[in-house]
Amino acid sequence: MNTQVFGRIAAVGVFITLAAAPLLGQEKEEEIKDAKDPWTLEDPGVIEEAGVISYGPFEVGDKHGSRKVEEVLGGLKVLWMETEHFKIGSTLGSYKIPSGEKTIRTKIREELLRLEDKLPELKAKKTKVLDPWLRLHVWAQRLEDIHQTVSTLLGVDDDSFPRSPGLSVGGKYMGEGKHFGMKDKFVVLLFDKQSAIARYFGRFAGISEATPRRYTWVNSGSMLFATSPEFGDGYLNHDTRLHCHVAFNVAQNLLAGYKYFNYSLPVWLPEGIAHCIERDISPKYNNYSYVEESSQSLRQEWNWAPKVRGRVKNEIAVPSEKMLSWMDYNNLKFTNHLNVWSRVDFLIDYDKTLFAQFVDGVKGRIKGVPTNRIATSEEILAQQNRVFQEVYGWSHEDFDDAWGKWVLKNYPKK
Repeated sequence: MNTQVFGRIAAVGVFITLAAAPLLGQEKEEEIKDAKDPWTLEDPGVIEEAGVISYGPFEVGDKHGSRKVEEVLGGLKVLWMETEHFKIGSTLGSYKIPSGEKTIRTKIREELLRLEDKLPELKAKKTKVLDPWLRLHVWAQRLEDIHQTVSTLLGVDDDSFPRSPGLSVGGKYMGEGKHFGMKDKFVVLLFDKQSAIARYFGRFAGISEATPRRYTWVNSGSMLFATSPEFGDGYLNHDTRLHCHVAFNVAQNLLAGYKYFNYSLPVWLPEGIAHCIERDISPKYNNYSYVEESSQSLRQEWNWAPKVRGRVKNEIAVPSEKMLSWMDYNNLKFTNHLNVWSRVDFLIDYDKTLFAQFVDGVKGRIKGVPTNRIATSEEILAQQNRVFQEVYGWSHEDFDDAWGKWVLKNYPKK
């Protein structure tokens, strides 16, 4: 299994996959021939209504932009789109809406109906195939939805963050820039072939492993997630699986970048939040930054609530004192993922305002830690525990008791 390592520079995030990475150069990416967006006709009014800021060129990461990326990919045409909060690059081909899968078909139809108000040429109910450009519009809408979901959860909006580094907002530190506290927008790369991921990271980050990856560009002050439908032996060719996969990882990036990426949060918090967000899209397709078990059967383990209830009832659930201390993903087991998801699920349901206050207090800067030094795990955990006491006023036993009673009341037996 792949692991996630959060450091000052890089982070890796994966889902369960049993497939080996292919040798570079084995596949040929499908060439996208349409250079212009046919859905906006590049009409300024339609472009604005569609939420498109630009089609590039723009900076993607440290010392490279969209044109350089295409060069590294052998001159392959990449469709670029900048929205209010994201820079997106896509080489995804056309996607035929599956006629035999009602759930996927209904979900995509609803997404297209929302886009129909923005794209005059789109007839949602008649659309049977998402061409590469329409597919990019769908993904742009999904990413903005994820951004809004995380913003609402944290009780912030664009005005909550400083316009430039060194500025506070209402006398409070909120990061180093207006993009959730980061200096630049969040970047998402959706490459049709997984070998393109290896080429990209091999050239710009010195990492040749072909795997879905979250990455922090320190100099440009942006956070990137790159993936491909080919990962997991084609497991992500399913549109909803890919949507959950991207939502899980982009949510992780938003949480890491919130109030600037000064240090990594204790793993239960971003992992639990990301699980909640992906499961709101569909509970059937779960992702893991790391899970110790490598069995493909975990892909079928989606009905989590009864499993958590059983652990609480039999008094074998992981206690909060242990869970709150996790700073390393490497030893997380499936049962740990059940635990962090349910704990966050409980805290959000208990009081959304308090939860936002808690995350706000844990993230940002730690008193007494110089800005030129990365906080230690001990300092991060001390900050978390102090804020938890200030916000909730619970001991570990109080937290366990309140959560356990809530689980038994709200989660079904099967």
